[in-house]
Amino acid sequence: ASAEVTKRCELLRVSARKLRQVLGKQPAAIKLQQDLLRSSFELSGLFSAWTPLQISSVTQAMELKEFSPGARIPADVGPFVVLDGVLNQAEGKKFISGQLFATRCPGTAGVAELLGVHEIPLVAGQGGCRLAVLPPRMSRSSDSEGICSRMVHVMSRVSLFRHLKPSQLNFLVQSATSFIYRQGEDVLCQGASCTRLYVLVSGEACATLKLTAILVDEDEGPWRKGKGEKGKGEPEKGKGEPEKGKGEPRREAVEEEQEKKDEKDERDWDEKAVEEESEKGKGVALMDGRGGHAQKGTGNLLAKIVSTHTKHLNAFYEGLENFEKLVPILVHVDGAQHAEHDSLVAVSFRSLLTTVSVEDSQFLCDGSCKSCKDEETWPVHWKHLAWSFTALARGIHPCEDADGNIWPIGSYRASVAGTPLCPNSGFRAVIWVLAGDMGYLQVDLGLPHQASLDPCAWCKCNKSDTPFKDFRENAKWKTVRRSPADHIADPVTNHLIMTIPGVNFFCFHLYSLHVLDLGVTSHAIGNLLWEICVDHLPGNRAVALATLNKQIAEIYIELNVPKSKWIPALTYKHFNATASTYPNLKHMKGRRIRQFVPVALKLTQEFCADDEHTQHRLEVFKSLDTLYNCIDSPGLEFSSETQQLFSTAVDNMLAHYGRLAKLSYKKNLYRWSIVPKFHYLAHFPERSKFLAPRVSWTYGSESFMGTVAALCHACLSGTPSFAVSLTLMLKYRMGSHLRLCGLVVTEDDF
Repeated sequence: ASAEVTKRCELLRVSARKLRQVLGKQPAAIKLQQDLLRSSFELSGLFSAWTPLQISSVTQAMELKEFSPGARIPADVGPFVVLDGVLNQAEGKKFISGQLFATRCPGTAGVAELLGVHEIPLVAGQGGCRLAVLPPRMSRSSDSEGICSRMVHVMSRVSLFRHLKPSQLNFLVQSATSFIYRQGEDVLCQGASCTRLYVLVSGEACATLKLTAILVDEDEGPWRKGKGEKGKGEPEKGKGEPEKGKGEPRREAVEEEQEKKDEKDERDWDEKAVEEESEKGKGVALMDGRGGHAQKGTGNLLAKIVSTHTKHLNAFYEGLENFEKLVPILVHVDGAQHAEHDSLVAVSFRSLLTTVSVEDSQFLCDGSCKSCKDEETWPVHWKHLAWSFTALARGIHPCEDADGNIWPIGSYRASVAGTPLCPNSGFRAVIWVLAGDMGYLQVDLGLPHQASLDPCAWCKCNKSDTPFKDFRENAKWKTVRRSPADHIADPVTNHLIMTIPGVNFFCFHLYSLHVLDLGVTSHAIGNLLWEICVDHLPGNRAVALATLNKQIAEIYIELNVPKSKWIPALTYKHFNATASTYPNLKHMKGRRIRQFVPVALKLTQEFCADDEHTQHRLEVFKSLDTLYNCIDSPGLEFSSETQQLFSTAVDNMLAHYGRLAKLSYKKNLYRWSIVPKFHYLAHFPERSKFLAPRVSWTYGSESFMGTVAALCHACLSGTPSFAVSLTLMLKYRMGSHLRLCGLVVTEDDF
């Protein structure tokens, strides 16, 4: 539109793209496709008796419906216009963009005659389709009611009226009058007094107004290519366009088009780098670093699991045939301290099949500082993460953003919407493992908290009549395990992550780092070291501790363990024990704790006597050693022998540990405490039937978190905590792009 200055004024130009981000939902695709819809109705020949107002009323009231590839179009969908994609008919006929489908020849009485049940089977094409359909409410209303409803809908989209209730909008519409203006007619004259408010329902108008701000929407600019239609308020070619030198709508349109192009380039430059590297076969995580044989083996494994177990848990797997194109991924959530008084919570993912380095296989999705977190922070984050992982699972570019808005016409996202993410290979990725420490899974993702009366999500144990601390063979909680049907009927969590295709409760994995290394094993080793110093070694505690450190060093040398894998010299702070607290090995890395188990077994053998207590203690560490040997076995799943050995080792370890706890309790000693992690370990054998714990462990992911925390620390200079996330992700994307393109060489590459 042209705006001529009649008196000195000051204008503030606001970006319409930014304005939509502030105000909310973008203009609907139906509004942007009015020319196509009207021409479809007029060219069909079925509506020759209709007036332009009737056609415009119907097209304005149409709604958008999307159908995935191969989906059947419901029989109760009346006449519609194909906006994007292809629609296939049983007889081989195809409906393409711009074609109208109608089952009867309508009359002139009203909109209700348009709606009817069609009997022709219609199926969406390979890339899916988008249809403009009439809403069901049109079938229950007359023409006047339909026009009134449309007017209410139009006014509800005006920013001035968005806060009004439907009853208030209805009151305004009842007092409003509809006018149709022809090409060239004046609505208002500059300087004339007016007490009316005009709302543009359809068509376009050229305004020369005395305003403090002029907002131009780049997606709905009035100067479109093509000839307007007389009588609909649209300018004809050559008419109403600004002369050269009067305003610069063309220059503004060019600037906004360049802004959209820059935004597209910024959004997709790292995605293109990943795709190029995957085509070169450099082992990007989602493309499977092992190659075809590993993917084929995984396809057989996934098919086996689905056929025996998972298809009853999630409808996503029903009907899937080509499991070799389905890449299972692990999503890891953890926190790490990046500042003196702040820590970062980050979400990352990797392929379960990758064999390349952590830097090349683990990808950061999201990160946020805890200091600026509130109740609404992570729900917004997870809304966008769920949208992204949903696109990965479906294997196609999404047709809407995370808020359900259609992509702007002409944008890059709109051009690829509905097309395969990997058109050459056909790969898609599904979340197979959700990993995180128990604190995050319970507090943020909604699993039952370990401090509650019902501390377990995998069974119905409690702290009263079905105790979780009971590890006997006939323990009551073993008879009340939650089945897939239980999780469907009564979900333990309703988090947004459960809406992602392929995700169900059994994706939550108990992994060895937090349950075993930093849980059960650290408790067992802490009690062992404390008892050796207090009960077995002579001298005072300082002398006993020095003797223990010397014996540990000798065992390390005997087992030929490199000194880089030794635990540091022990102090009593490592035991975290006093006369009134339970021992627990603290301030150690999880990997160091698990590597200490063979040393602990040697110590238990050396300090074993004929009494019941030390015999049970020896059996605990024998079972722990066997348990870790099973976990270290290669492969995606346990063999039947390994599975049986692993299950027996877990049961024996817990039974002997429980006996030690009871003996200590009788002696009134604060030793061998049982915490909920021991109960979670009891569920390990059942969880390992379909996926070996080694495949889903997170040592690499924890190491990656250290790298992310260091990168986040580099973003702190002059950056407030709420802005750290953006800086972190920009730096990470830059570094990943350079690394994947081979522009950065590190020492690990030699």
